[in-house]
Amino acid sequence: MDILEGPGVDEIGTVSELVTRYGKNRFDVVINTEMMEHVQDWRSAISNLKNILKPGGVMILTTRSKGCGYHGYPFDFWRYEVDDMAAIFSDLSIELIEEDPSSPGVFVKARKPMTFSEKTLEELKLYSIVLDKRCSVVSELDISLFKTKRLIRKNFIRPVKTRIRRMFGKEKLSNI
Repeated sequence: MDILEGPGVDEIGTVSELVTRYGKNRFDVVINTEMMEHVQDWRSAISNLKNILKPGGVMILTTRSKGCGYHGYPFDFWRYEVDDMAAIFSDLSIELIEEDPSSPGVFVKARKPMTFSEKTLEELKLYSIVLDKRCSVVSELDISLFKTKRLIRKNFIRPVKTRIRRMFGKEKLSNI
């Protein structure tokens, strides 16, 4: 499943509709790769992923950590650390959590217990690449401001820096 058609995509949809679309306790294995950083409402996404998993089923998840640059296709909100994943999946039986050895990221393998009681994640704060700090939510206003700043940097600041460096030399302007 993916949000857009493409090679290897069987169904189009979003993580927010998984339980509604498939029902609870439906799948023996849930694999989620490189998607969680792109979901604004990560708590709802995690809840849906946990709830479509059958008791005894395995969840495998990979996502990006702090240090991974912004890659907004279509959006980019969060960075997850090993400790974050330990808290997020503390209501599952965690079999493995480790850092990605090749790029800032994290890998999780967890099993849903036969008697599952979902933990609330309301108090947990994650690092937001939009706000450059740990926070609970990223608002629409935060996103608009972030996009505006990126647009200004791309269209005005970078071209000016490039022209100045060409005129005066890169070594003299390293603080710009």
